[in-house]
Amino acid sequence: LTGLLQLRSLVLDCCHVTNAGIHFISRLTSLTRLDLSDNAVTSSGVGALTVLSGLTHLNLFSTGVSDTGANHISHLLKLRILNLDSRLITDLGLVSLTCLTDLQDLDLFGA
Repeated sequence: LTGLLQLRSLVLDCCHVTNAGIHFISRLTSLTRLDLSDNAVTSSGVGALTVLSGLTHLNLFSTGVSDTGANHISHLLKLRILNLDSRLITDLGLVSLTCLTDLQDLDLFGA
C-alpha cells in the first residue's frame, strides 16, 4: 500500500494490522480517513500516526489504545471524528483530547 501516495481513505477493519503495520500506513501522508478498528494496534503503534497531520477521521474501536495512545492522538489537530474503545482510556487520557478543538463526533464505546 505504501505506493498509493494519493490515498485519502483507508479502511482496514479486522485485517490483522499490528503496530508493525502502522509504520507502513504512516507513509500514506495524504490520508484523511483511517479505520483500524478490530485490530491488534496499541498506543505504541498509534504514536507512529502522528505524522498523518491531515487526518480528519480516525476509528480505533476495539484496539489496545490506552491513555498513552490518547496523548498521541491529541497531536492530530485536524480530527473531526474520533471513535475509541475507551475501556483502556481513563480520565487522564480524555483530558489530553481536549486540545482537539475541531472534534465534532467522539465515540467512547464502553465509557
